[in-house]
Amino acid sequence: MEFSISLNQRVSLSASFSPTAKMVGVSGVSGAGKSSLLSALAGAEASAKVNVDWGVDAARVGVVFQQPMLFPNLCVQDNLLLSQRYAKQGGIDFQKVVEGCEISELLQRPVTTLSGGEGQRVAIARALLNGPDILLLDEALSAIDIARRHRIYHFLSASAVAGYFRCLFVSHDWQDLALFSDALLIIDKGRNQHCGMTQDVLRALSVDELGSNPFALLEGEVTQTAEQSAHALQTVSIDNTPLFVNQCSVVDSRAKFVLYASDVSISIPSDNHSIASEQSSILNALRCEIKMINDSEAKTTGKVLLTLEAGNHCFYSRISVLSLSRLGLEKGQQVVARFKAL
Repeated sequence: MEFSISLNQRVSLSASFSPTAKMVGVSGVSGAGKSSLLSALAGAEASAKVNVDWGVDAARVGVVFQQPMLFPNLCVQDNLLLSQRYAKQGGIDFQKVVEGCEISELLQRPVTTLSGGEGQRVAIARALLNGPDILLLDEALSAIDIARRHRIYHFLSASAVAGYFRCLFVSHDWQDLALFSDALLIIDKGRNQHCGMTQDVLRALSVDELGSNPFALLEGEVTQTAEQSAHALQTVSIDNTPLFVNQCSVVDSRAKFVLYASDVSISIPSDNHSIASEQSSILNALRCEIKMINDSEAKTTGKVLLTLEAGNHCFYSRISVLSLSRLGLEKGQQVVARFKAL
């Protein structure tokens, strides 16, 4: 999939993505041109010059904006059935869409009675039932609570992997983008700032670009699912260390989860017993090395940012200057990073 777009002074960029990227996240600061980009790709910008190769002949494009734009004179079910009436063959089954978007209890409701989040769920379901080859979502899940939003993203991702469509979704939420995109496009002032597979883009971003609470995307093998465990948490192995996580994305037994700097504490490893055997309510302990200590904010916030490395995983910890001094932490030192089940 690749495209190039020129739209007045608002967007001027080209992007290309691997055929394996079924879910493509689009991000950037407010006013960067994200909505203009999707509008142009959807054919809603008459003055835009658009060259696009979706990788599908005669691609059928569906789009859902932040405002649902449902037919107000129809109930939810009739909105869905009208869309399905004009669908291509081989689309997702009606009941699967209804369950995946979690709208079973809304079918008989008048559209005018729906909340913002309910309307967004119905709008996504309506777009899916029309059988798009390409699905464009412009902040289309922004009004949905995080737990339900993640379940719907899981459904969309599984449907995309199954070959029903490819999806471009705009979001301001870094956790959503990291967990559910295969590739990322980050734009600034209408131009391509970063583009590529998600992990590659995140590693290319500077600490400043990652925001006030830097984060990393960690990936590992699921050794026990939440359903198999007694604690309702996924057990994920990273560098042969079992970690316990909750909010993660799982595809083919590989789990991805987001770890923020503010969630990571540091301790000094003890040589006489296992780090996992220490008495603590914090479940996760990962041996790592301090690669960098950034103290640029020490005088104003009393905090320093540590860059940590465990195997091929790089992540961050924000701790106090007092803790840095009390533990005598130095660059190159071996430490233990601890964090709660996320």
